[in-house]
Amino acid sequence: MKLVHNHNSDMPIRSLYSQSRLLQNHQSLSGWVQMLLDCIAVVAVLFIIVELHGYDIDRQYRIQAVITVLLMGIVYNGVGVYRRFTGDSIVLIRLAKCWGMVVTALILIAFFTKSSADYSRQVIIWWALTGYVVQVLIYLICHSVSRRAQASAEVMSALIVGSGHLADHLTKSINSNVFLPEQVIGVVDDDVESLEGWQVDHVPALGRIADVRHIAAANKVRRVYIALPLSEASRVEEIYSKLDFTRLDVIWVPDIFSLNLLHPRVREVAGMPLLSLSESPITSGPQAFFKNIFDRALSTVLLILLSPLLLLITVLIKLTSKGPALFKQRRHGWDGQVINIYKFRSMYLHDEEEGMLKQATAGDARVTAIGRFLRRSSMDELPQLFNVLQGKMSLVGPRPHAVQHNDYYAEKIHAYMARHRIKPGLTGLAQINGCRGETLTVEDMQRRVEFDLNYINNWSLKMDMAILLRTPLALLSNKAY
Repeated sequence: MKLVHNHNSDMPIRSLYSQSRLLQNHQSLSGWVQMLLDCIAVVAVLFIIVELHGYDIDRQYRIQAVITVLLMGIVYNGVGVYRRFTGDSIVLIRLAKCWGMVVTALILIAFFTKSSADYSRQVIIWWALTGYVVQVLIYLICHSVSRRAQASAEVMSALIVGSGHLADHLTKSINSNVFLPEQVIGVVDDDVESLEGWQVDHVPALGRIADVRHIAAANKVRRVYIALPLSEASRVEEIYSKLDFTRLDVIWVPDIFSLNLLHPRVREVAGMPLLSLSESPITSGPQAFFKNIFDRALSTVLLILLSPLLLLITVLIKLTSKGPALFKQRRHGWDGQVINIYKFRSMYLHDEEEGMLKQATAGDARVTAIGRFLRRSSMDELPQLFNVLQGKMSLVGPRPHAVQHNDYYAEKIHAYMARHRIKPGLTGLAQINGCRGETLTVEDMQRRVEFDLNYINNWSLKMDMAILLRTPLALLSNKAY
């Protein structure tokens, strides 16, 4: 093939880079191969078991095979079953969970479409068990082949520009990862104080940033990581210019984790990388859809099951004190919007000072006898199941605080209002970790906010279910008044 050079082109060399895709698909080739093999294997196993049990491979089993492949593609990729750099036991547990989710989804689909009678229970049980075993065998074989290939690969030497906390974490992560075919052999930095505190075994400080090119050549380095603090981000271009058009791979590691991040992630638009520093994880898309369905379905079931208890509490409140059984309180909801939440009345009717809202305390004279029990057991919050049904709240999320309390703490706690980036919840991560009842100090509220932000950053339906299961035990706490 003959190469044609356009000598009249005035396009700068650097502008050619912008035409390539900046964010690549990080699923490894071995991962895609394993996904393909698993899909083929579970479908083959299904058809074999159907035949062995004397059934024909009818339309319902062919549909089941198609849905299985689609579900595996969604669930396995979403959870990251084939993600590299994890131990065998973690992968096998992750595989078991995801395969269980796929089988459970298939059973639910058959139930709701009223087609479960078309399937043999023996076939499904044997297929579920055998399908997992076959996938484990495929993983072990693929993993063994991959490990042998990696063992024969040349280990690449890497150099890190920077010697702060980010460089320390990056160095230890790379050098301790047996799956990465590279090793950090040293660091360079101009910060003398930071270099003096550098204490990573077998990774010495090799000099100053100005000499990075010569240091890399002398140590046969193939890859350079730029891991400087945000205060020195302006130097990235200068450092890159020293390494431009060399045989070195140059990778910039932005120190974004020195910021207070909310669900950080990377995506792209037209090939341009977008680094999200603060974003709600469940505002739209399939995550929001499934959480909404989960909330409304379970709240409906709970309202039906708890209806006798709700009626009994209503009668007891009416018999023991004057006033309505329910009351509404203004609190901040999703994105800071003010919503009215429902609660069982646990106090005698009284007037609050304008603009003030006093939290209940131990021995508070405003609390009724039945109200004290309701507050201690958190049963006064049960009417908020109606808020969940309305879509204004979620079963799990940061607890909604009164508007006056939010106005007070927003000025004293950094990122306090970020907890409103998702719907408030009936229970939450903070509550199952002992953050219930009165907040005596700003530090008490700070701890609660830290749990709320941790929940937002790590949210999953699995996490919601775990919190709901642990909530009854958390209600035994004596911190609620």
